[in-house]
Amino acid sequence: MKKLPINTLGLSQRLAAVKHLLARHHVIIAAVLVLGFLIFAVNNIRQALNQPFDQSVQTRSTINTTFDKATIQKIYQLKSRQNPSLTLPDGKRNPFAP
Repeated sequence: MKKLPINTLGLSQRLAAVKHLLARHHVIIAAVLVLGFLIFAVNNIRQALNQPFDQSVQTRSTINTTFDKATIQKIYQLKSRQNPSLTLPDGKRNPFAP
């Protein structure tokens, strides 16, 4: 089998041409790559949203509870119209009040 010599001059010229091409058009290449990624991402999201929802996966569970009437009354009395509003010291303001 005969060995072929590697033409390093031709190889270096081709590499120089590729480097020149990349140096000239790097912005366009980057923009095309970013645009391609965005198209891919939007397409995947669109496909995921358009898939039918599997009802067998959804589980509904209801919890039957009873509320303690005394606790409910305490919550209602916590801030009722009969109770005066909280008075703050001078220079302070209520961050929850408008």
